Amino acid sequence: MPSQAIAKAPGKAILLGEHFVVHGSSALAVALDLGVEARAEKYDGNIISSGREDNIVSSKIEDAKGFLAPAAASLKQFLKDYSLSGVKVRIMSEIPESAGLGSSAASSVSAVAAVSRLFDIKLSKKKLYDYSMLAEKIVHGKPSGIDAFVSVNGGLVYARRKTKRVLQCKPFKLLVSYSGLQRNTGKMVSKVSSFKEREPKSFRNLIKAINALVPDVISGLKKGELPILAAAMNFNHEALRIVGASNQTLDAMVRDARDEGFVGAKMTGAGGGGCIIALPKQGGEKEFESFRAKYPYSFLCNVPADGVRSWLV
Repeated sequence: MPSQAIAKAPGKAILLGEHFVVHGSSALAVALDLGVEARAEKYDGNIISSGREDNIVSSKIEDAKGFLAPAAASLKQFLKDYSLSGVKVRIMSEIPESAGLGSSAASSVSAVAAVSRLFDIKLSKKKLYDYSMLAEKIVHGKPSGIDAFVSVNGGLVYARRKTKRVLQCKPFKLLVSYSGLQRNTGKMVSKVSSFKEREPKSFRNLIKAINALVPDVISGLKKGELPILAAAMNFNHEALRIVGASNQTLDAMVRDARDEGFVGAKMTGAGGGGCIIALPKQGGEKEFESFRAKYPYSFLCNVPADGVRSWLV
């Protein structure tokens, strides 16, 4: 008899449109083959924990605080809705927190998916998304929902206002590199909003430019043609730098990636820290190894990855 259920949900990177999507532009995000794994088993009590063997933090689900609180909120509501009790959930992440890679969404999605598999409850993607959004509201206040949608569905995701859908996309490789600086999403959102108030015409023009690029990028990704994505990424980073979302560390990482031969590079997520992403030439291994020598917390991901998966062991 299986004694555990395991679920793994992908993280995400925003290819185009972060910050601008909040103000009406289009955005493209992609699921990474880095993510969060949750293991669930029946237990005397409701417990959530996170970390590896040498550094595990644990709490009762109903009392969870700090970084355990978002996933615990999703689990608490799920258990209540289905009148369930007696489960221990352990979350193990491959992606750093507060880095713009969707770790909170992937944690809540994987946790609820693992528990639902353990109790043989079939959740629709929409229900799983709704449970994850309880966690996202704790983390982001008024989340766009992109992180949760990507984590549940995987693939290449188009988002604009309340519309989100998965698009066709041929696979490609993408560098993800962590700056080591945690970002404050609320602070960066306020900073960009302040620019919009000071320079409304410039901000509108940047949104128009992003919107004009997105359809061409989508068309290229369907065919496996990447030059337009590279050009759009380079433009998008400059747009984010103009509105104040980048900083010296991220700018330096982007320059170094381009100097190493990556054809497109940009910050991803809220900015002020977090990660950059970069598009390699065909193959990409040579420039990746050279870049990683300077920035060790770097990964060459195969994208787009699948959405959440769960199984019994």
